Amino acid sequence: TLVACNEHSKGVLLDGQTDPPGCKMTSNGHDFRGAAGQADIPAGVFVCAIGGLPLFASTDLSPMTGSSGWLTFTRPIGIDHVTHIEPDKESPDQRVEVIDARSFCHLGHYFG
Repeated sequence: TLVACNEHSKGVLLDGQTDPPGCKMTSNGHDFRGAAGQADIPAGVFVCAIGGLPLFASTDLSPMTGSSGWLTFTRPIGIDHVTHIEPDKESPDQRVEVIDARSFCHLGHYFG
């Protein structure tokens, strides 16, 4: 199991904050910086640090992960494991928020 958890995780998961770019290390010590698309990525599942819901598979890491400041996935493990929250039309921030469907923790944003 790969749990994306670091010193910033509490603020991200519970308060909707954003990890600083480059925080790509899991709680079990695997560093994904620059590794996307390479054969050395271990097979595993990213689970929410709160509640343990399986969210993403390492095999679904996007090629953009290598150049992005954040882990990026092509799809969730199950469409019912994540929820997309559309922004208010009046909001200047038009990003779609992605949350854990079980714990309602903030996971990031969808730029599709």
